[in-house]
Amino acid sequence: MKTSFQDLIVPSFGTLMDELGFELVGDFTRREGHDRLLFVSAQARLCFMRNVRDGDIGCYLAKPLTGSGERVTSGAWFPYTVLIPSFRSLSQEALTARVRRALTSRQEFFLMMEEELREHFDAMIADLHQISEHEQDYRFWDQAPARQ
Repeated sequence: MKTSFQDLIVPSFGTLMDELGFELVGDFTRREGHDRLLFVSAQARLCFMRNVRDGDIGCYLAKPLTGSGERVTSGAWFPYTVLIPSFRSLSQEALTARVRRALTSRQEFFLMMEEELREHFDAMIADLHQISEHEQDYRFWDQAPARQ
């Protein structure tokens, strides 16, 4: 029997999500070639996403809902690593090497993600809230510019 994406993510990240004040609000399985689990808190929205073709799993953050009728999936989403200030000075090769070291197993990769989310969460949220509307598209696809 195949494990659902929720069965894969919640045991690994559920405690951290609770500690950070997130609540699971959506399980969007097999939509647009991805499985997505959406969590919401007063500070942000967080999405774990798996590409169903290659199995790659990522974690993305978005600003919190404003209450103006937005859908939980709307707005610009950013890979969590783009929001970690100390990662901005790393080259693409260094970032890739960081992930390759953790890819010895899915468990090691999840542990790395959990440690980074826990260690850098406050800085990521602060940076997320400083993103202006015109930066949103740029920031999602490219390395984040250094902030003054």
